[in-house]
Amino acid sequence: MNRRTFVKTTAMATAALAASESFAFASNKRKIGIQLYTVRGEIKNGIDSVIAKLASVGYEQVEMFGYNNGQYFGKSMKEMAALLKQYNLTSPSAHIGLNEFLYQGNDDAWKKAIEDAHIIGNNYMVIPWIEPAHRKSLDDYKKIVARVNRAAELTTASGLKFAYHNHAFEFEKFGDTSGYDLLLNETDKNMVKMELDLYWVYNAGKDPFELFKQHPGRFVMWHVKDMDKNDKNKQTEVGNGSIDFKAIFKKAKQSGLEYFFVEQENYDVSPYDSIEKSIRYVKANLV
Repeated sequence: MNRRTFVKTTAMATAALAASESFAFASNKRKIGIQLYTVRGEIKNGIDSVIAKLASVGYEQVEMFGYNNGQYFGKSMKEMAALLKQYNLTSPSAHIGLNEFLYQGNDDAWKKAIEDAHIIGNNYMVIPWIEPAHRKSLDDYKKIVARVNRAAELTTASGLKFAYHNHAFEFEKFGDTSGYDLLLNETDKNMVKMELDLYWVYNAGKDPFELFKQHPGRFVMWHVKDMDKNDKNKQTEVGNGSIDFKAIFKKAKQSGLEYFFVEQENYDVSPYDSIEKSIRYVKANLV
């Protein structure tokens, strides 16, 4: 091969590699999700208008909350699934807070929720919260761990997946361990995944990078929620606060990330203005 042929062949190979990498990046581009709780106050005006707004702003996925007796905000699962489809949205995950399952041992309540999750098209079912009365000691958490394992068994057997969503309280220490330690170490890591709320991790003074390192592949979903630069108990739009999401997203593979959802619980602007500011930053910097 002469020099001219070598240079031409090398240039073509480089261009092909760049094109293939560009295609791989585009094909792996993550969809932007939002936790519906972010706009909970707007739902009083009707869930239809809320879903329409989320789609118009550019969100592609919705994480549900508010499951109640087989409905979301007065709509059946089929009606809710149809509404999402109308606006080309999907719901890969849902927060399912069922006290009768978690604290009273009623497996049938979770089995019903599983049936409904299939109808709406969820991939993950998430336990989002532990009531204060049920997290006062390590013994309390051990009871929760047993129920979390049971939820995961039932969910996995149905063909869906299961995750647990944290706040800050799980990181509180009981001696040399915490509730979150138990949830990570005493549940089945193959069936019990974690939805890491990044704001609450930082609020508790913890490091998500250490969690990724210690439990690679376990944190399949994130809540992307920013922290005010001056007040750790106040939230702000993504990119407007103190959390370095660019660095965190670089560890997505180590985390095991499959889905992420923008979330915000308190605002200085209107909720709709807030979610527009957040998605502009996410589109420009994180996906």
